[in-house]
Amino acid sequence: MDRRLRGIYEAIDARNYKQAIKLCNTALQKGEGNFVKALKAVALERTGRQAEALELCREVASNLAPPIDDALLSPLIMVFKATGHVEEGTACYVRAWQMDPGNEEIANELF
Repeated sequence: MDRRLRGIYEAIDARNYKQAIKLCNTALQKGEGNFVKALKAVALERTGRQAEALELCREVASNLAPPIDDALLSPLIMVFKATGHVEEGTACYVRAWQMDPGNEEIANELF
């Protein structure tokens, strides 16, 4: 795992969400993409910034492209569920499965 991502995960696991957001912002400035945005959305949601978290999740969900990793979808689903938007999370998995119907990880999560 990339060192920057490891730091973000560690900050989230330690419930140091402000640090996680800071690390995400740094990674995003250096050109990291959707995965970092998804992790930032988790940290934002856990600091009570639900509107910002949903906005990021929706942005990432609208830009899904194969190959799609369940590790990208999981943080999105966590935020959608935590904010009461389960149907958007389900739609995200359906869209991902339609793009990559042979992906067993996505199919297992969906069904």
